[in-house]
Amino acid sequence: MFKRLLSPLRNQSGVTFIELLLYVAIFLVITPTLLTVSINSVRFDRQHEGEKQTNADAQFVIERMYNLISGATRVNVADSVFDMADGRLSMLDANDQVVVIQVDTANNTIEITEGG
Repeated sequence: MFKRLLSPLRNQSGVTFIELLLYVAIFLVITPTLLTVSINSVRFDRQHEGEKQTNADAQFVIERMYNLISGATRVNVADSVFDMADGRLSMLDANDQVVVIQVDTANNTIEITEGG
């Protein structure tokens, strides 16, 4: 009689309470690891984007300076400063416009002035 009562229970398919607890425990162990990896990935991506923008800006300035210097017809040596960290290059372009490239190391800037 006892076997007859338990046999329908044994034939039922499904998840037992122990299996459910095991699944939840595995989920609780894996989830924080995945969250940590995801958060670190987002942080790295943001940092990498900033570095890419800085490199793009530096490349633009270098190309601009190269084009101005290679297009210059004359360098005004009297108005230029070459012997200090904060340098200044004054030159004339093809249209006889004054072009000045000035480096300010105190403010970490490069200033390009055209036509004046």
